[in-house]
Amino acid sequence: MLSVLVPLLAGCLATSPEEEGGPVLLVPDVGQGHGVALVEGDRAVVVDAGPQEQNALERALEAQGVKEIQLLVLTHPDLDHYGGLDSLRLPLESLLHGAMSSQDSFLSIPRCSTYPQGCRRALPFQEYPVLDDVTLRILGPADTSLAPETNANSLVVEFRRGGRSLLVVSGDLDTNGELALLGRLDPTEVVQLGHHGSKASSHLLWLGAMMPRYVLVQAGVGNPYGHPDAEALARAEAVGATVLRPLGKCLRIGFAPRAQVLD
Repeated sequence: MLSVLVPLLAGCLATSPEEEGGPVLLVPDVGQGHGVALVEGDRAVVVDAGPQEQNALERALEAQGVKEIQLLVLTHPDLDHYGGLDSLRLPLESLLHGAMSSQDSFLSIPRCSTYPQGCRRALPFQEYPVLDDVTLRILGPADTSLAPETNANSLVVEFRRGGRSLLVVSGDLDTNGELALLGRLDPTEVVQLGHHGSKASSHLLWLGAMMPRYVLVQAGVGNPYGHPDAEALARAEAVGATVLRPLGKCLRIGFAPRAQVLD
């Protein structure tokens, strides 16, 4: 199956009968940043919050009927991953993060103290029950001794349901970090291309170990970095994945009975 870069313009609408029995993944166009949400019922787990000066993720959550963000996972302390925190107006229970420097403003006591369960650091191999019947697994990084500001220290998170891997998100993890985690990967239905589809992420062995049906790209239109890189897209094509990129609005992916675009 050849990969196709599919720009999806449909918005994240209310639930439909197709979605019954499983979570729904929301992938809005946040511009040059990362921010997705897994929703079940009226609760969500959010991975990254997008850059500043956008509220696409909040609008997608509200349109889906979400009333509470159970957990927000921050993969990486870059502004294009956490800048959109201030736009999330829904109640937020807890924030999970990787290695951070003392200079990271979002870890200030006033912000974390507003979350009922505060801010917690995640370490590899930890598992968290989330939503109704989903498990969040921390797969990496493999080396937790790296300086907090490096891309190689991005959290790698996997969502599983009933022994089945639904989604893997790796923040800005680079190729070296990906190769160090190959032994922890299972076949997965959806993968978000690392670092917005950078040439230095999404190694062929990394993608091949997961064999996703869909690969997601979140990158700003006309961004100065050339994301997504043609070589990264070609690697997704080589493993038979369909590449999806939300442009303008939002896409939704359901997982019952298998990953499928709902809109």
